Amino acid sequence: MVLSIIRRNPRRRVCVILSPRPVDLTVKNYGGHFTEVYNAVSEYTKRPNGEVDHNEVIRRMLTPFTEKPKRVTEIRQDIAEKWFSKPDRLFEADGSHFKSIASTYIRLIAHYWRTLLDDLDIPRDRYQFYSDEDSMKNISPGMRHQGHKPDYIWAFREEDESVTALKKRLDEALESNDGEERERLILGVWNDYIQMKDGKRRASDQADIVLPFDQLIEEENALR
Repeated sequence: MVLSIIRRNPRRRVCVILSPRPVDLTVKNYGGHFTEVYNAVSEYTKRPNGEVDHNEVIRRMLTPFTEKPKRVTEIRQDIAEKWFSKPDRLFEADGSHFKSIASTYIRLIAHYWRTLLDDLDIPRDRYQFYSDEDSMKNISPGMRHQGHKPDYIWAFREEDESVTALKKRLDEALESNDGEERERLILGVWNDYIQMKDGKRRASDQADIVLPFDQLIEEENALR
């Protein structure tokens, strides 16, 4: 959509608003185990006629909880221990930890988009990224696990030796079975990637990758 709007408006600068999203890096992605967990949950998610309620299976697999519901204790023990033994943390919008991760995530995605648009020969003065940290207080978690690969791994697909090394570290971090360690390792990769990208921007005297949303409002008011 961003690319489409930029191309359809060749004489305008496009303002891209990046919205924060709750990301709990301590929760391991299902990955190749999705079918295994799906089948385990299906055993205890059936309609009165005995058929599996597939929509309810997906809801149970993805919806966050603060206390383990009874259905979790019914799941076969080895599955329960691996995927459902620890409830997800609550996302507190006014908490510094949540804000730190969300802000880092936004900068990571902004650099990913900048690299993608550079590869498509889109001039950098054709767009600018903005974000509003205050909007985080209106966000609540929507999923316990992702049924697909985390979207942030796409930021590490560049054909660059330094990025390839970071991608290898990220792959290793995602395999960690210790939630706190996984979060620490993933954030380490994110921050190293952002630092590398920010360093190149500073070297060429470019503006910050993401500007405050309030600055956009001031620019718009000045134009009026």
